[in-house]
Order: sequence, then structure tokens, then C-alpha cells
Amino acid sequence: MSRRGEALPLRSLPADDEMPGGGNHPLKPVVAPPTERDVTPDWKPAKRQKATPNRWSEMRRGLDERCQVCGDPAQSAHHIVRKSQGGDDVPANLASLCGHGTRGCHGLVERRHRPTLSTLRYALSDDQLAYVLQKKGQAWLDRAYPKPACVVCDDLGCSHCPDAKEAA
Repeated sequence: MSRRGEALPLRSLPADDEMPGGGNHPLKPVVAPPTERDVTPDWKPAKRQKATPNRWSEMRRGLDERCQVCGDPAQSAHHIVRKSQGGDDVPANLASLCGHGTRGCHGLVERRHRPTLSTLRYALSDDQLAYVLQKKGQAWLDRAYPKPACVVCDDLGCSHCPDAKEAA
């Protein structure tokens, strides 16, 4: 702007063919075309599947009537892979648990109570386990739902553990 508040005219850069030296202007950056190495995949996760209210009603009717951890009457559905981590609203991602949010087994799972998480891990159906492994992988499953420690020596992978016997 000039002193009087008037806009100054903008100067445009000369066209490439008007520039001496083949169009390399000091203010105009020279950009090389992208190579295969420069191209990265989209970092955004895929959109998660969200259920409609009617679909939620159908899924709730299809859930177990018993808590998958303790066997008491189920009162809520828990997302095995949390929605914030890309978990879908599909039956294979829902576990039947007693309690709501902060109570019962649902509350223990939300508080990351290790024995409850371990019990839920071994109570997952084949469909639930396949969903988790396809969506997040084995390493995520091991972190989110840890294997239980041995009841004899409180160590993972010892000769008393059920997993060690299955591997042998």
C-alpha cells in the first residue's frame, strides 16, 4: 500500500520465453517432476463403517446374551478395536459384556484391567479374532489384549503356560 492507502500495481514475472537463459528466473523456483521415491501413500486411514440405528438394533439382537468375560447377563456391546482407532460398527468388532462403561466387565476393560483383557482375548470368537488380526494385526492384539501371565510362576512363556504347551 502507498502512503495514501492506495494499492500499488502488482508486477508480474515475465513469461518463460521472455527470460534470458531459457526461463530460469531467480524468483521462480525450478521444480523437478516427482519420482516414484517422492510419492508416499495417503497417511489418512480408511473411513470406518458406521452403523445406522436400525443396523445397531439388528447387531444388538445378534450378540451373545452372556458376558464374554464372566458369563453374567450381558448389558452392553464393547468395540474390540475402538472407534477412535478405526474400529467398525460390525458384529465381528463387538464383544458382549456385563456392565456399562464404568461398571462390571465393561468398566474393567475400559480401565485396561490386564486379567480382564486377557480373559476377553481368549473368549473372542473366530470371527472376532479374524477381524482384529485383519484390521490391526498380531502386534496390536498382543498390546491391547495381552496374554495372561502364568498362574504358577507369574511369567509369560514358561512351561506352565497354555501357550507354551500349544507351541510345543
